[in-house]
Amino acid sequence: MELDIKLLMEIIGLFNNLKKTYYLLKRKHDNPYRRMPKSKNINYLRSSWDRFWLG
Repeated sequence: MELDIKLLMEIIGLFNNLKKTYYLLKRKHDNPYRRMPKSKNINYLRSSWDRFWLG
């Protein structure tokens, strides 16, 4: 049972890292095409990201 929990935690950690890199790449890619001011844009992206992944 302990082994399964450790494996699960590792998988979750890996998944979180993938999400972070995907988010950073997506933001980098989308940035030039945005028409909103940068500060508003970043805050909006971060909040929507948090809502999507963290619930």
